[in-house]
Amino acid sequence: MVTPAPRVSALVSNLQDARAPIGARERVTLRFSKETLEETRHEFAEAIRDGEERLHHLCGLMARVLLRDNYELSSIVIAEMPDTRENFTLRQRVERSDLYSRTDIDLGHRLLEKVKLNGDAGWQHPRLVANFVEYQPQAMDDFHIHKMISRIKAEEEIWNKVVYEIFELDKVVKRDKELSRYSRYVKDIFGIKIVVGQMADVHPLQLGLEELRFTAEHLEAEGVPHEASTEQPRILEVKNYLAARKKSGWKALKSVVVWWGQTFEIQIQPLPNYFLEQEYLTRESHSAFKERRDRIYEAVGESDRVFAFYRDLLQWLFREGAEGPAPELKGVRIEIEA
Repeated sequence: MVTPAPRVSALVSNLQDARAPIGARERVTLRFSKETLEETRHEFAEAIRDGEERLHHLCGLMARVLLRDNYELSSIVIAEMPDTRENFTLRQRVERSDLYSRTDIDLGHRLLEKVKLNGDAGWQHPRLVANFVEYQPQAMDDFHIHKMISRIKAEEEIWNKVVYEIFELDKVVKRDKELSRYSRYVKDIFGIKIVVGQMADVHPLQLGLEELRFTAEHLEAEGVPHEASTEQPRILEVKNYLAARKKSGWKALKSVVVWWGQTFEIQIQPLPNYFLEQEYLTRESHSAFKERRDRIYEAVGESDRVFAFYRDLLQWLFREGAEGPAPELKGVRIEIEA
């Protein structure tokens, strides 16, 4: 999961234990408590918020070291007009305290709510396409960093997150030749993008990340405890997508790291490719991304009846609050305790 959460982990464990007997068509009774489900939903929301705070702390530390603590912080919103679908970007300077008092999505909506534009259909509120937080250097550094961007990728509903864990969906996708092309759509981590001047600047910065260390003074200034897990981001894997030829212009060197018990994705991208990607970032392309990701669930559900049942069950438990008719599967009995 995105972060340790005892109640969510307990739910996952219980459903994992039931998966094999259900798959073997044994008779199984699944019992849930309304109170526990409500606590689990709350705990998961808090876990997402905690992960977002750690993302901002990590960005703050990286900015202290890589940007020499000389940067301007902005909330960036990419929006579009509902009638013409024309894109535009809004920028608002924010303070670091804003990052911890509001979620990133709240910052984006707060900025967009102030705007109304006169389009072909009259005055309209623009629609949100994407939003993120940008660290803009005020002077050039040794790594030629033009900007550093943090973005939350926790868009999935809780029932999808839990079913990923139970069925180890990443492994299923990688093993299946038909589904493997969708593997990047099932990632669900907190992301950082670092934009450098040109392609030649990518690998030197990657080496800089591998050698990155935070001193006790850095951690204290950022309000982060000094412990082994916070001294440096530990790199789990690196994938090179610099030779990619995508319509969006997306190219990057991507690392998955662990820091302070949280998983993060760090991309390093050349500036020209960053601009190409931004031009392609529309509401339509964002929706298409989700549609392709959803094909994974449909394909796996068609071949695995328990997977499909678990998705329906978790959606019923968490979105509908266990109200209305429960999903059905032969041999499975569901009981909800008050």
